[in-house]
Amino acid sequence: MKPQIRIAWLLLIRTLIIALLASACSDVKVSTTPYSDAQTVFSISQNPEKDDPTSFINIDWSQADKITIRGLWLEKYPIFIGEIDTGKVFPFYMDNSVVLGSPPVISDKGNYLAFQTNRKLYIALMDKVASNRYLISRESIVSVFEAPSRCNLAWSPNSQQLASVCLAFDGVKISLYNLSNDEPQEVFQYFEKNIDEIEGASWSSDANALAFSLRYRYDDENNKKSQKDVFIYRFDTQAFLRVTNSPDSSEQDPDWYPGTRTLTFTTTKEGDAQSIESRLVFSTDDGKCKKQVPNIKGIISPSWSPDGNQLAYISEWESIRIIERSKFIPSDFLTPQGLCDESK
Repeated sequence: MKPQIRIAWLLLIRTLIIALLASACSDVKVSTTPYSDAQTVFSISQNPEKDDPTSFINIDWSQADKITIRGLWLEKYPIFIGEIDTGKVFPFYMDNSVVLGSPPVISDKGNYLAFQTNRKLYIALMDKVASNRYLISRESIVSVFEAPSRCNLAWSPNSQQLASVCLAFDGVKISLYNLSNDEPQEVFQYFEKNIDEIEGASWSSDANALAFSLRYRYDDENNKKSQKDVFIYRFDTQAFLRVTNSPDSSEQDPDWYPGTRTLTFTTTKEGDAQSIESRLVFSTDDGKCKKQVPNIKGIISPSWSPDGNQLAYISEWESIRIIERSKFIPSDFLTPQGLCDESK
């Protein structure tokens, strides 16, 4: 081999090695995750013969320092309650039958629990009557309402009202339930074709807004892709606001940061596996200013602790983890001024 050709080959190999190393370093930097600082509090069961969850789907951190869970077990979606102080997950029963549905919600004072099953919505007093399960007896049920479609629930900050966001015919219906009144109050209906799922419901700390996400199925007539977006309904102005509208990504699982008008949710690009690529986003309540938390991915169904100092989330569908906010959230993300400041 001629010296000139040999030198050219060596330079080419050197260039390729440098490029590969740079790419590897870049990947490591981008994929930094909070896993090393997060504490696993609940894990799935490997015993399918029990009623234990084989996968976690959605969670909600209640004011009573319990995490309510929608799990997966043998193609069913049972409800569980996780005790943070004991690290144990308990199945949720009514009349000795496992309750199936979306995550139940516990009122701020921890004394009422609302859930939906068998096309009915229940409000009941919390009652743990056995060491290995949470059980709602008929005597503890306060109210029962018809709920023909799947609903997501959220308690008001004063625990006196329960909001339900339900699928209606080609749309969404929002209703309020007062503990002192047996009749629900329908406050809002929104009709639009191709809505087929509602994810999450979160009531703001100032009691003025309710956040949730809607999924649109494929629309062949208009050649629109399936996507999820975050919406807000304002009780004070009766305004309905679309916070996100990204055809190439899905936004879901909204949760208000406690004590503020700042909203958080996850975003996933089209084609990405949600358990690996989901990112956490902070947004102003009008949706005008948004910032994605840098160098973090893999957060599913995020839910804030009552004091806002910790975030619980599902990791890889197999565990529920908790991480300190100060370890991965920039402080300027917590205010509208910081979110709207493009220099940061």
